Amino acid sequence: MKKYVLLAVAAAALLAGAAGCAAARDVSTPSRALLGHWRNTVPGNGPDVYYAPGERTYAGDDSAAITAGYEVVREDPERFTLEIRSGGGGTSRVSFSEDRNLITVLPAGVPEQLRYEYVDGKQKP
Repeated sequence: MKKYVLLAVAAAALLAGAAGCAAARDVSTPSRALLGHWRNTVPGNGPDVYYAPGERTYAGDDSAAITAGYEVVREDPERFTLEIRSGGGGTSRVSFSEDRNLITVLPAGVPEQLRYEYVDGKQKP
């Protein structure tokens, strides 16, 4: 009986260790923290966004994915904000929550803010 208990404890320890081996998300700078899959916090209010270096992809359930380039124009590590310019020339301001799992985006020429929550590290749909 003791042998089975020890075997179960060892197996649980191995599984817990394997789960911790996944690469942690890099949030050392705003541009690195931006990378990954983000979901709009208002259901039905826009597609998910996948950020890869220099490229973002918008993907919704009912439409084809759209990919567009972007450039980091300014990065403020102290305030943890970014200004990014899209291919069309408009500049958007991106602000991160303290835990880096929520972003607020103020797109150029748009009077309202968009809010997204971090889903995972996928950079493409």
